[in-house]
Amino acid sequence: HTIVKISVKANTCATFKKPDKCKEDDQPLILFCKTCNVAICMICQVSKSHLGHKISCAKEVGEKQRKKLRKTMKEVVTTTSNIVVKSKSLENVTKWEAQNVVEVAPEIEAQFDAIFEALRLRKKFLLDQLKLIQREKMIKSTATRELIITCQSQSMALQESARLALLQSDLALVANSTS
Repeated sequence: HTIVKISVKANTCATFKKPDKCKEDDQPLILFCKTCNVAICMICQVSKSHLGHKISCAKEVGEKQRKKLRKTMKEVVTTTSNIVVKSKSLENVTKWEAQNVVEVAPEIEAQFDAIFEALRLRKKFLLDQLKLIQREKMIKSTATRELIITCQSQSMALQESARLALLQSDLALVANSTS
């Protein structure tokens, strides 16, 4: 798992710099392991660490997440617009209306408090998720490295066995041709 920094540009939503390739296999991250909640490459899909997991197309998963984010953003924009509208209407009230606004102030404060609390909880949740993802990635990365080393050892042993078999076959052919 990779933690990416968020950069905010003027008048735009936050943008994320996503990794293009798998750090272990240097392959494009085109799949998404829903079990581990992480983007993976084709090689990782068949690795021991993702065997039997629910795998989807990363692009489709990303689009679903973007739709959810757009819906949330619309709700935030609507709430923000409502707050802006209420604030502008408060600027135009008379002294008599200002007295009535004083009664509305606790409601506005409660709404702001609710928004800030929701944002605080979301921040905590996301940070906890990032820590969990990072921890899981380290465990999987170690397991993958160990699997690769085992595969390399087995491959080298198979190559040596094949070389010896070819050598014995060549010797048998030479022995048959001389007899």
